[in-house]
Amino acid sequence: MGRRLFVFVSTLLLVGLYFSFLTADILTGDPYHLFSRIAKYLCILLCCGLTLAIGPAGHDWRDTWTLRLAFLFTAIADFVI
Repeated sequence: MGRRLFVFVSTLLLVGLYFSFLTADILTGDPYHLFSRIAKYLCILLCCGLTLAIGPAGHDWRDTWTLRLAFLFTAIADFVI
């Protein structure tokens, strides 16, 4: 139950964040605005959290760990840049 709730809430947050930063990018014309950068990075962190919540429900062990590492490296790269 806890994992399902986390996935549901994370998905709702992702939809809201994507909608908000896309709207902000269109209205301001500046994709590097502070709000947009923070919202985009939060989306990456939420997606990383979702990959960690997969648990044993993934396709297979190798696929799950590859996905987790990819999002972890993406989160690190976006933080550094």
